[in-house]
Amino acid sequence: MFLNSIPISTIHNSSFITHNYSPSISLYVHFPWCLKKCPYCDFFSSPISQTDQLNKYASSLLKDWKRDKSWLQGRKLRSIYFGGGTPSLANPEIFAALLKEIESTNSANTQDIEITLEINPGTLSLDKIQKWLGMGINRISLGVQSFQDEKLKALGRIHGSQDAIDAVKILQKNGFQNINCDLMYGLPGQSLSDALFDLNSAISLGIQHISWYQLTIEPNTAFGKNPPSNLPPEDLMAQIEEQGKELLAKHNFIQYEISAYSQKSHQSQHNVNYWLFGDYLAFGQGAHGKVTDLAKNAVFRYEKTQDSKTYPKPIRKADLSLEFMLNALRLVNYPIPKKLFSERTGLDFSQIEPILKRAEKLGFCCLEKEYFYPTKLGQTFLEDFLLMF
Repeated sequence: MFLNSIPISTIHNSSFITHNYSPSISLYVHFPWCLKKCPYCDFFSSPISQTDQLNKYASSLLKDWKRDKSWLQGRKLRSIYFGGGTPSLANPEIFAALLKEIESTNSANTQDIEITLEINPGTLSLDKIQKWLGMGINRISLGVQSFQDEKLKALGRIHGSQDAIDAVKILQKNGFQNINCDLMYGLPGQSLSDALFDLNSAISLGIQHISWYQLTIEPNTAFGKNPPSNLPPEDLMAQIEEQGKELLAKHNFIQYEISAYSQKSHQSQHNVNYWLFGDYLAFGQGAHGKVTDLAKNAVFRYEKTQDSKTYPKPIRKADLSLEFMLNALRLVNYPIPKKLFSERTGLDFSQIEPILKRAEKLGFCCLEKEYFYPTKLGQTFLEDFLLMF
């Protein structure tokens, strides 16, 4: 188990549901280096200074696995996600070594689960692509953000629009058939036609998944200190969102989460596990995880520091409901089983039922016999909905 672990909430009273259900569990592996820090990014990352940094990093990831794998508690991994930063900068052998160690301990057959790698279009090579596919990586998340060069320049990206197009085509040509494209809207100087151009460009490439989300100005970023002066006004943002969603639906992209759209059978299994309050191990500097101690009926949320040590932060029992809702209410057209709330928090559903009934009267959700789900109004005013918890 984790060193110096402290439970988020250990439930001692009769409200805890004792059950044999084990939350599904995934693995997130963080690579905290980029070629260049983007001005909007508030993730734990920094420009890489030495080429051997990532190679040395491999040993710390293997140590993480050996130390923390006991949290599997007999469960098989549902998915693995290599994120960052820019993990595609790393030598492919780093991923291969970790995947081999995972498979050797019988925690998962890595050929049968979703394994995602985040890549920057400016860091590709044919050799890397072939090695990734050969070791079992079967899903690519491509950080495009825009297919317009002037927008990419404003965002501080290291690639151009043609780099992104070429990246998708070479990935497809060499066997990757499950590709996500990250796109932003609400960019400096962006018009409605600009935003729709980006979506049409991604759609025309025949990819299976689009993460389409609004640029947010975070305080601890370069944009936070010097915000762009030409961001789209609110009325234009509303037009972009409305017409963008219509365009995606027209091309058979199903919205299953606030910012996630996929072709049939191409939802991100890793992200769905997050949103349904599943467990996930976290490896690497700055990574965040959440696990359930099945024997003690306790839930932990933790983070890894720069030296990869684990420092859990205790959260009040009362906050478990909010923790669950922060994730689950992001899902679209996805009825949430009432029993899932009990199974993944250890709390009786009756503790949140009065809140949901009040929310239903406001038009924020629908409450049925075995399920509940947010309405379109509830997701439009999600912050107000969450404040009820």
